[in-house]
Amino acid sequence: MTWITMKSGAAGSGGRSGRGRAPGLPAFTLMEMMLAVAVVALIAVGLAAVFGSIGDTVTAGRRVSEFNARAAQMEHQFRADFDRMTRDGFLVIRNQYATDTNGTIIEDVQRFPGDSQKRRRRIDEILFFARGRFTSAREPPDPRLVATSDAARIYYGHGVLLPDDDPAYTRPRVDDADLGELPGLIGGPNEYAGDWALVRHVTLLNPLSTALQKFPDPPPFGLDPRFAQDNEIRVSLQPAATYVFRSLAKELPDRLAITPGGGPALDWPRPAFESGIVDIATNDLTEIQQLVLAVGDPNGALGVFTPDRLRRDSDLRDMLGGTTDLGGRFARANANDLGDPVLGAMRAWMLNAFPANSAGQFGRARSRIRSEPAPTDFFGTLARTDRQDLKQLYALADQRMLSASRFLPNCTEFIVEWSFGQVDTRAGAPTEGQIIWHGMDRIVGQDAGGNDIYAARPYPLLPDATGQAIPVRPGTTYVTQSGKEMLWATASGLISGDQPIQSPSDSDYEAFFGYVDPSFPPNPLPIDPPAQDTVPWNWPTLIRVTVTLADPGDPSFEKTYQFVFETPAGASS
Repeated sequence: MTWITMKSGAAGSGGRSGRGRAPGLPAFTLMEMMLAVAVVALIAVGLAAVFGSIGDTVTAGRRVSEFNARAAQMEHQFRADFDRMTRDGFLVIRNQYATDTNGTIIEDVQRFPGDSQKRRRRIDEILFFARGRFTSAREPPDPRLVATSDAARIYYGHGVLLPDDDPAYTRPRVDDADLGELPGLIGGPNEYAGDWALVRHVTLLNPLSTALQKFPDPPPFGLDPRFAQDNEIRVSLQPAATYVFRSLAKELPDRLAITPGGGPALDWPRPAFESGIVDIATNDLTEIQQLVLAVGDPNGALGVFTPDRLRRDSDLRDMLGGTTDLGGRFARANANDLGDPVLGAMRAWMLNAFPANSAGQFGRARSRIRSEPAPTDFFGTLARTDRQDLKQLYALADQRMLSASRFLPNCTEFIVEWSFGQVDTRAGAPTEGQIIWHGMDRIVGQDAGGNDIYAARPYPLLPDATGQAIPVRPGTTYVTQSGKEMLWATASGLISGDQPIQSPSDSDYEAFFGYVDPSFPPNPLPIDPPAQDTVPWNWPTLIRVTVTLADPGDPSFEKTYQFVFETPAGASS
């Protein structure tokens, strides 16, 4: 370090004195010092701006990279699931705004506290069935017993968080149902859209075997295979619902408890999908189809439509048109006298297959499936867990399952729309030449003439303000008795019934795609009647998914992605 010194002393005789510079290095004046400080400050500010800009660029690049990785992940999973879709099941698309428990739209959903960009937000759902190789997400109590299936129900929709003061928060149970929370409800854990998550819930469909399950040797936990074989609520020692239909899963036999080594039976409550920790149902696609179509002997193999049960179960009566009489029109889905009650029953069954009562069926509060970002009491449960105690292993698996179906965290909006692949041919229409998409009314702007431009409209396509003609409705080709090919147009009421959707207060809209068109054959029959009894229900050829994600570190930043998927051959007529 260099020191600069100043000296004072005599400068001649006669009492005159003065100040002089010490020989050696010169000193800075005050002005020079101030100028130097200013220059250094300017340089520092400039460097800070440069480094800040670099930091912002790096942060933005990292954010783009992370968002693109999430987009690639979701596109890959959506495509894989839609490619495996099968018409051996049914397809339901529910368009819904975030609502309160009464079904009223929440107009000012916030992404975070203090958000100034409040608006309605869509929380759509889609449910369908797929074939492939599926494995339960639950950790098996014994690695030699893994639940698998070649068919599954696949559900996408927003999940909900449970309030931390709820008794079930830290101690989840497989029978937790009707959790009472919805995305957007003010004051709860699901109030802010930045905290929402899109759920992908896969339910294995495991038909029960007539033979005893072959247990490993030695048997796990000292279980007697005679008491631990698969049954209506247990597959590979995992909890299972009796049906994908919530109403049918309410009643269970009393004989299904596990008795380890002849000891006391384990507490085994009714498994419910709303809990978020159950992903197996012990029925197959054939049985599901029979139930939706209400075919076969009602007092035969299925045994769910008995008159006694119908008198007791109001849910089933509602789904079967409000009657306990299962004869006549309920015997065959293609009978000539099929009317709205039967079609309504089909739709009610399809809605009843959603994991939770999101549609508010039977006048009950709407709910969604539970999905937490992490186990709520993992370490506490782990500390209490004895690896040889089956009940404790179930508690540990329950904790891990709370986040197993959490597919896209920070998903602030989810929109699903569908198309028959038609192109709008109306001359001068705002969407002329574009694919016609169906779903809840969604306005994305206005044309030069002030007419609303719709991204999607209910089926059939409604005429615009100019009253232009509706394009020809798609349908299914059938053959008449004389061998002529005819087009059976898809009726407007088949897809969505008489749901009003023109009012801005409408909170939801549903589109159903089942097995056979119940409005066929025509009644009365034409002069040249059909040579066949049924035609397939017309399914969409395209499905469009729009997903909006928020930055977990900055929920004010959102990015929207849109994907279009073809339904596989055989899934569309």
